[in-house]
Amino acid sequence: MIAPKDRPPADPESLVLVTRRLDPGDTWLRFVRAIHPDPLGVGHGAKSRFADSALDRGELVAFEPVYFASTFRAAFVETVLRDAANGKPSDWPMAESELSRWTCVQVAVTRPLVAVNLTGPGPVRMRMPSDAARARDQTLGRLWSSTIHAHPARVDGILYPSRLVGDECLCLYASRVIDAVQVMRRDGLLNWPGDLADAFHAFGIVLIGL
Repeated sequence: MIAPKDRPPADPESLVLVTRRLDPGDTWLRFVRAIHPDPLGVGHGAKSRFADSALDRGELVAFEPVYFASTFRAAFVETVLRDAANGKPSDWPMAESELSRWTCVQVAVTRPLVAVNLTGPGPVRMRMPSDAARARDQTLGRLWSSTIHAHPARVDGILYPSRLVGDECLCLYASRVIDAVQVMRRDGLLNWPGDLADAFHAFGIVLIGL
């Protein structure tokens, strides 16, 4: 049960948005399964953090989100590792075969974008509960995202901190940015050796050859 004080306002226009501009040339990363041909594909119908809350009501969605991270380690932990190693005090083994299932995609912004900024005091100023961006249960995040998407300002997405490491992440509303991001590189994770080594060191992971 979501408390009334945690819900977004019923009228999207009454929400005073705190935003940040994303400039042309800014780069972002995302992990995509190697079997998927579209590096910018969205998970249709997936109940992700900032997806349309219509999914929770079994209704047709008005928008689809596409996610990015500012760092390789954030993309890795948010997509591949997540909470799998929780409760394991020793190094976490990860098979090379698991890494081979993923690719890292680097994109560049090609025109100015505007995102609601949840990385600083923005959530407090917008009277948004911290659980909307950080809780493991993502229902509240979907409610707020739907209100943000319906706002007459027509922002392009939401900038938010990774729940797991705090690095900046980005959710864009796919239909609004179809012409605004360009794929610069797509490679298997093993072809990002420095970034992969840094992530393994940060998260206590050891590579095994299975």
